[in-house]
Amino acid sequence: MKVCVSIALLLIGVSFGIPAHAQVARKLLPRTINVPTYDHFCPQTTADGQEMIFLSTYSNTGLPTLRYTRKSGSGWTVPEDITGLFKAELDMATGCGWSYDGQTMVISSRRAPGIGGYDLWISERRGQSNFGAPVNLGKPVNSTSHDAAPYLSADGKTLVFMRCQEASRFSANGCSLYITTKSGGRWAEPTQLPAAINKGNSQYPKLLADGNTLYFSSDRHGGKGGMELMMCRRCGGSWSTPVLLDFLNDGEDNTFVSVPGTGDVAVYSGKYRGEKRLIMAKIPEVYQPNKVYLIKGQVGLAD
Repeated sequence: MKVCVSIALLLIGVSFGIPAHAQVARKLLPRTINVPTYDHFCPQTTADGQEMIFLSTYSNTGLPTLRYTRKSGSGWTVPEDITGLFKAELDMATGCGWSYDGQTMVISSRRAPGIGGYDLWISERRGQSNFGAPVNLGKPVNSTSHDAAPYLSADGKTLVFMRCQEASRFSANGCSLYITTKSGGRWAEPTQLPAAINKGNSQYPKLLADGNTLYFSSDRHGGKGGMELMMCRRCGGSWSTPVLLDFLNDGEDNTFVSVPGTGDVAVYSGKYRGEKRLIMAKIPEVYQPNKVYLIKGQVGLAD
């Protein structure tokens, strides 16, 4: 019932008083991450917001490289390259998804043996910035089309991704969003999300920590033009009509956003002085997921 009520509040807020250019608190991430004169984009954080990966052209080749950083005091550590995972000539640079616990990466790759185009491959973490050799998720998740941009739910039992007619290392076209769930260690046949979500070219889904709030990007929902960030919610077996996240959209192609478990802030890539930068913004309450609580600790037995 709480989820259904939140949908009603969302629609009321959008219809009556949420400004198209809502002013929210935001700040650039530090220069150790946003190295000047380079592009930085596609951020993903862990549930606790203490770790982050992102793509950056601050590399020896000038091509985007996946980098890792973590919170240290009031700042972030100097980013380091992710090792043992990506193959530049075979993998979609923007097509990876990091699990909320930080222990699993799902990537989009043309590696062999494959099923067709880009497939989804899963890799487990082996160290701070190191991941093991990825394994193809196989059928029924992968298809003869391009399957990319995967994102695992907080409990690891739901996977959302895009299935595209065309795809390359840095772009995709003719995409629709799909969802599948895991039971008994096996993934079910993916189903396409409703037509209201898959209107036009829908990409890069993010299922937030409550498991019912979906952020994604699309180019056919009106607004400022180009790819724009959207959200909708699930109530029972139905999804609400998507609404624009205009506190993040700026008229450029807005595609990449990450929301930690707290649900009150977003890390996204936006233009700043002509370059892509990572920016943190406060999420207005009407766009936040339902609250979840992260509990850390150790359980021991009394003597």
